[in-house]
Amino acid sequence: MHKRTTVALAMTLLAAILIPQTVLASVVGQEGETVRNANLPYLFAAFAVVWAGFFGYLFYIHQRNSNLRQEIDELKEELEEQQKR
Repeated sequence: MHKRTTVALAMTLLAAILIPQTVLASVVGQEGETVRNANLPYLFAAFAVVWAGFFGYLFYIHQRNSNLRQEIDELKEELEEQQKR
């Protein structure tokens, strides 16, 4: 439980640090106008990191769920064997 909370907190902090900086930052062109698309690669990178973390967490939860189901099935089989004796 502690590891899961730490991972969620780290992902939230990463998103809180990266996203506002990439969205709000801008580059001033030669005539003084703002070039809005200059930081799109950073925005894409931040979103990619957040989505990768989300899907990684989903995979982790799926693995834990599968392991718990397998353990429950094994315990059910053991219980049935003990009741037959």
